[in-house]
Amino acid sequence: MGAWSVSATLSFAGTAFVLASRVTCTDGCPVPLTAGSTVQDLVHVSAAAAGFAAAAWAMLQVGRARTRVPVGVRWVSRAAAAAVALCSAAGGLLSVAAYRTDVGALLEFAAMSIGGLWLAFFAGWVALGGLASPGRGAVAVREAPAGSGGVQCRGDDRCGALGDAVA
Repeated sequence: MGAWSVSATLSFAGTAFVLASRVTCTDGCPVPLTAGSTVQDLVHVSAAAAGFAAAAWAMLQVGRARTRVPVGVRWVSRAAAAAVALCSAAGGLLSVAAYRTDVGALLEFAAMSIGGLWLAFFAGWVALGGLASPGRGAVAVREAPAGSGGVQCRGDDRCGALGDAVA
C-alpha cells in the first residue's frame, strides 16, 4: 500500500475520471465486450472502474497511515473506502448482470458522491495544516514500511511513512 504516495494515487484516479467523463458511453451504456457495445463503452467503463479503484485505494492509504494522521481522519478514510468499494462494485455487478440498472446507476452515483465528499474532507484537513511540519509544506502520505514499527526518519534519510516531512 505504501509503494507510492496518496497524491500519486489521487492523480491517477483523477486522470481516469477525466477520461471517463470525456469518453462517454453510447446510448444505454452497454457492458463492454457484449453485443451492441463499442470501443467507446470499453474505454468509458474501464476508466471509471480504474478511477473508483484508485480512489478507494487512496482512502485506504490514508486510513492505514501510522503517523501524523489522526485516528478520526483514518477512520473516516477507511469508512469512505469501504462505502465506495461496496457501492461501485454492487453498481457495476448490477450493470454486468443487466439487472436493475437503475439501482446500479444510483449506487455508482452514491460511490462518486462519497468519494467527492471524502476528497473535500481530506483536502480541507490538509489545507488546515494536517500534514504540514514546522517550516515545511504539506507532504504526500505513505504507509510506514512493513516491520518498521512506525519508526520514522527526517531529513536525508527519507524513510518516513508520510513522505519527506514526518514527526
